[in-house]
Amino acid sequence: MRFILATLLLILPAEAFAKPLVTTSEQSLISICTDYADTHERLLQICAAALDGPGLTNRKRAEVLTAYADALAWLDRLDEARERYQAALKADPFFAAAQEGLGWVHWLEKDYAAATAAFQAALDLSPSSDALGGLASAQFKADAIHAEEAITLFDAALAIEPNNRWVWRQKGWMLMREETFEAAREAFQAAVDLNDQDAEALEGLSLAHYHLDEDEAALTHINAAIAAAPSTPGYVQRRSMVLLALDRPAAALRDADAYLEERPEAAIGYVRKGRALDALGRTKEALEVMSDAHGRLPRDDTLDYWYAMTLSDDGRHGEAWDVMSYYMHQGSGDFWDYVLLAFLAVKTDRLDAASEVVGNLQRLRAEDHYTHYWAAVTKVYAGDVDGAESQIRQALDQGLSDSMLGDFVEHMVGQGYYIRAAAFRLNLKQEHLLQDDTSDQNAAVNE
Repeated sequence: MRFILATLLLILPAEAFAKPLVTTSEQSLISICTDYADTHERLLQICAAALDGPGLTNRKRAEVLTAYADALAWLDRLDEARERYQAALKADPFFAAAQEGLGWVHWLEKDYAAATAAFQAALDLSPSSDALGGLASAQFKADAIHAEEAITLFDAALAIEPNNRWVWRQKGWMLMREETFEAAREAFQAAVDLNDQDAEALEGLSLAHYHLDEDEAALTHINAAIAAAPSTPGYVQRRSMVLLALDRPAAALRDADAYLEERPEAAIGYVRKGRALDALGRTKEALEVMSDAHGRLPRDDTLDYWYAMTLSDDGRHGEAWDVMSYYMHQGSGDFWDYVLLAFLAVKTDRLDAASEVVGNLQRLRAEDHYTHYWAAVTKVYAGDVDGAESQIRQALDQGLSDSMLGDFVEHMVGQGYYIRAAAFRLNLKQEHLLQDDTSDQNAAVNE
């Protein structure tokens, strides 16, 4: 005990003596350290002192070093954490928790190949839900597996430990990426059921509801996320998006401004502000806000998209094309970038470019109804009406709306195919592929 106290005298600041490291005879420095029975800051002191105690076996030393490293990792002191994990493995090469901890250090450093190797090594020593979930995430981020495979591994991790909130959240985000929003909602709800103060799970649940057009539920859950983590400004910009969907642009604008006060260099804040201003009818201000951010901040695909959309809605299709053409040259756009580019290419008579855009749509989602729709439209402009009609039928098979079918017919009429357009609609109606014969179907897909 004298040895321990002497050690503490050397390593602790004076204010630490206000609270002894061991407060009950039922605890020891070792048990407090390995049970994580104090704050992360105090665990650093406790675990360091425990390492200087007598009688540690190799396995117990590995346990103490791993708990010490975990506390360092929680405090974002990753280099020091890595050293302690490595020391733990030197003490006991078969201690899986230390190997897993190394995986998390690599994961936090975005070295996903190294994280994959560490998680696999941990699983080889002792399968665990955390290590399997970490492996799934690291392999996906390293482009070693597809989303479906990652989801399968997350499910396996949850079979080991059904109460693993981190894995439920990761599964939810993966399902959001795949746009399977109902399943994502269920995954995030499972995490929230385990802890209703889990702000990240509440945010994900809100976002899933938003994409399912359940906007009131989305607002309820993003408000709960803000209450659970009031110092996280990102949740405020999420709420701005939800408020806009609820047709509350003034409130959305207030949240956007509040977010920008905290994060003035965050492009998403200018997206939220610009969209709210546009919804309030203040389109000139909206474009000024987004134009300034577009010229001043590093390139951001979300800002580019909504800036171009707002320009397009204002009839400035050529300027919108100029904003989005970067993604044509780089080939780096996502599916919705190319949907917008297809619309703009047709609007600005860039028919060669339209065909190239359709190629990118087919590369990303060959069977999506938007892909078939824009392929059909480009065929109309190329004079291949038979091919266009065949393509639009494929779009209908994939869920194309009557409104978008009306847009397609307008393109046919615009190119002079009056009789073909009328006959095509009549045939579809007779085949029961067209639900009604309304003419109020002239909204362009991205207007």
